[in-house]
Amino acid sequence: MFYIDKNTELTTEHIIKFIEVFKTSYLPRLKKLEQYYKNENNIKQRTFKDATKPNNKIAHSWGNYITDSMTAFFIGVPVSYSGNDKDLKLLQEIFDDNDEQDLNSQLARDCSIYGVAYELAYLDENADLRFTKLSPLNTICIYDDSVNSNLLHVIRFNETTNILDNKTTMTIDLYSDLSIKSYKKMDSCALEFINETQHSFELVPISIFKNNDDMLGDFELVIDLIDFYDTLESDMANAFDYYNDCYMVFTGATLPEDIQTMKEERLLEIPEGGIVSFLTKNAMDTELENAKNRIVDDVHKFSRVPNMSDENFANNVSGVAMRYKLLGLESVCAIKERKFKRGLQNRLWLISNILNLKVGTALQDIGIIFKRNIPQNEKEIADMVNSLRGLLSSETLISQLPFVKNANEEVQKLKDEQSLNSYAGLFEHLEVTEDEQQ
Repeated sequence: MFYIDKNTELTTEHIIKFIEVFKTSYLPRLKKLEQYYKNENNIKQRTFKDATKPNNKIAHSWGNYITDSMTAFFIGVPVSYSGNDKDLKLLQEIFDDNDEQDLNSQLARDCSIYGVAYELAYLDENADLRFTKLSPLNTICIYDDSVNSNLLHVIRFNETTNILDNKTTMTIDLYSDLSIKSYKKMDSCALEFINETQHSFELVPISIFKNNDDMLGDFELVIDLIDFYDTLESDMANAFDYYNDCYMVFTGATLPEDIQTMKEERLLEIPEGGIVSFLTKNAMDTELENAKNRIVDDVHKFSRVPNMSDENFANNVSGVAMRYKLLGLESVCAIKERKFKRGLQNRLWLISNILNLKVGTALQDIGIIFKRNIPQNEKEIADMVNSLRGLLSSETLISQLPFVKNANEEVQKLKDEQSLNSYAGLFEHLEVTEDEQQ
């Protein structure tokens, strides 16, 4: 994050400097997090001075496991919205055009990996509202230095190399609340202004989704533990290789002249009293297994992602018991939810501004609803809903049922069905009366 005085006019020198600082001070961390998500851990680069020593490089995809588990729990159940029917219909059309559910999942994954995610809003050639995810690896946010830290500019840069002449071209887009300025830079040449396009969002058309206040990734704080686990597993594999290729010791015997023949025929002649043995290291299997188990427990503890293969999750448990087991994960996701909600609210403001411009109406009081992707004891929920009849509205009660997507729509269907049944009963009574009269 960068801060400047709000009255500062961004020059090309400012832009180049921001990119340079970002690439040297921020980008290495982000790339490292991406590598650990892709299981390209540090162990992959391990080398020994003695090139003849076994050097197994066994990486474990803890980063992928933590991020995918956290994202699935947090937003595996799609975000839902509440409000008046007219606004929800307009909103759903926009969301369907942009595959909003999948986009939210991608943003949540970026939050989990990098600690932050970005979304760009724009109008396509048909003036339809579009959203797309930006990469945290080439997106720079610039805020003013006020107490509110208002977003002033966003820089998005992209570098491409010509395969024929090996020349690098950097394209840069600078977003503000009024326009989008485009620039181009060829190798060591100066930054060249291309054009400026006005937009109608009235805000910087970028929504920012933070993972937490410090913008840390979900597995960032356990990378040291991941490295230690990789090292232990790799060294254990090295120990097996050492065992297979261990030294043969001759005591009171002469080394055979033809070693290769001895190996092939599995025969060895030694004088009386001579001893042949292998030189091996004492195994520490128990200590190593204990160390590995402690690391596994610590990774789960400090990442807040529970071990789903643990025996505590083996048996069927009540909904309350399950929530206690997932309390640490829920605590992290509660923070993620508040931060993610602010990004979604900014998206809604951008949509509202465009709708107000296109159809003359803005969105009114849209509610954002999150639901955790947690195993549900539907019988418990049904019993609870049934016991609260008469104390809460039908819409509130029905909304608690996990298999109901739209409580308001379900209530209306129920009313229509009850109305239809009452009419059917009336006609049936009239038919019986006519039969009796005959």
